[in-house]
Amino acid sequence: MTRSHFEGDGTDLTIGLLPTSRWSGGGEQTADGVFHMPNLPTEEVYTAPDPARTSGTVRATKPLLAYDAEIHGLRVRFEHGRAIDIDADRGAETIRGFAARDENACRLGEVSLVDRESRIGALETLFYDTLIDENAASHIAIGDAYKSTVDEPDYGRINRSEIHLDFMIGGAGVDVHGVTQDGERVPVLRDGVWAV
Repeated sequence: MTRSHFEGDGTDLTIGLLPTSRWSGGGEQTADGVFHMPNLPTEEVYTAPDPARTSGTVRATKPLLAYDAEIHGLRVRFEHGRAIDIDADRGAETIRGFAARDENACRLGEVSLVDRESRIGALETLFYDTLIDENAASHIAIGDAYKSTVDEPDYGRINRSEIHLDFMIGGAGVDVHGVTQDGERVPVLRDGVWAV
């Protein structure tokens, strides 16, 4: 898959992937080889996108809490990987401030796929804790990327930033397709539910 396409409910967003981007989830190993679960519960599979290849518009499907500020109705437009237009019903200035924190804070560092019928998603409850809430729906994060989701040839290409801010963009009414090198669109999530 060379890119992911999110579509529906105010979203039409294409996210390019790096040649070595791989989907990760669940457990990880420390540098010493100790297996651990850094995020419980965990319902997501995630990867580092190409920070220069995100384009289109996206609407957050759930509110988020960013350092005690509630953000509602977040909408972001990306061009050539940069968030160039950020608006919200409430809290837009907070997100704009985060996106301006450093040169790459306005670029994506993560794309994550989550089935809306996950254990957290099925509760239809907002916990106002990102490590829990991000398990309710597919999400993206502006800012820093996880180096563990690419191989060495792409280490220097992933996004680097002092921030990492997740917001949910998946759920009912949102479809996700993987797009192959040949342009074939492969359904991944339909109406926010796994199709693979």
